[in-house]
Amino acid sequence: DMSLGKTKIRLSDGTEVWCASKFLK
Repeated sequence: DMSLGKTKIRLSDGTEVWCASKFLK
């Protein structure tokens, strides 16, 4: 398990995806 930290993002079409929080600004 990579400890990047995950953030759930809901896209405009309702899809939910998990992104590594270190790539968010």
